[in-house]
Amino acid sequence: MEPQTGISKYYCNYSDHLQQKYKNKEKAWTSYQREQEYLQKEKDLINRFRAGSRATMAQSRLKALEKREIIPKPFSQTRTKLELVEGIRSNDILFEIDDSWIGRGTDPLFYIEEIKLMRKNRIAIMGKNGAGKSTFLKTLLKEIYPVE
Repeated sequence: MEPQTGISKYYCNYSDHLQQKYKNKEKAWTSYQREQEYLQKEKDLINRFRAGSRATMAQSRLKALEKREIIPKPFSQTRTKLELVEGIRSNDILFEIDDSWIGRGTDPLFYIEEIKLMRKNRIAIMGKNGAGKSTFLKTLLKEIYPVE
């Protein structure tokens, strides 16, 4: 039987795998449906005899039903259809910075007169340790704000 996660191991070739997978899926659904039918019959019987001469029988069946390990609903893999439609570009400029001091708090590390990064351009950010490379990137991502 297939586990709830939908992951199973098959030690056979692909065509045998498909047959075995189909059989396992059928077996899981059949046992799940039988279990559901049994549970429904038991619940109906308990509700019918809850009060009256057979109340003790209904109580014992209710306790047995509560202790019973219920078979989970078999995992069914659904196919997702995904259509990707090319959207309209909002802008060819990815980011632009003018007249900004980059740094943390009130401690400026360096000054940027103007930077404009266009779509499909590549840049390299190089510098010594502590020069402000990470601070600059965090400023671009708006995690921190430029020094005023």
